[in-house]
Amino acid sequence: MITSKKVRKLVKTFERVLPYARRKGASLNMDSAVVSRPVGSNTPACQDHKCGTVHCHAGWYLLAKMWDGKAEYLPAGRHYYYDVGARMMAQDLGLLCGYALKYWARDNPDLWGNDRGNEMFIGMRAFSPDGMNVPESSLDAIVDHWRQVADALELAEIGGVI
Repeated sequence: MITSKKVRKLVKTFERVLPYARRKGASLNMDSAVVSRPVGSNTPACQDHKCGTVHCHAGWYLLAKMWDGKAEYLPAGRHYYYDVGARMMAQDLGLLCGYALKYWARDNPDLWGNDRGNEMFIGMRAFSPDGMNVPESSLDAIVDHWRQVADALELAEIGGVI
């Protein structure tokens, strides 16, 4: 079961990579399914990620979970797909897989904040209050949305709704 405490822990995980996601040229690219690292690179992999190298927020979550800030975490030339990060997110929230997470968001629009939660891995409108397209795509906007989800869950928990 997804709880406010689990969502707040998810947010803290994202906060580990926000400095990298905020760098000039870094952003989200919903059309790129691969989290990768250039072959032969000697820098920590998180520093290699630029615009177009991560798919949605699941890719950034994967980076945050795999990198402790001190060591290499993606071997040069190794590729992971966004679904690895989606699965990690779902499991950290107490669900079985990324599909379960998408369907939870779809089935709980009052907690998610709109009726487009099932699009969380393919489009920014999943993170818009009205479910419309959002012109800017940033991890900051997505993390803010997850904070609002945690707040909504906390209110529901306090009220005994869930």
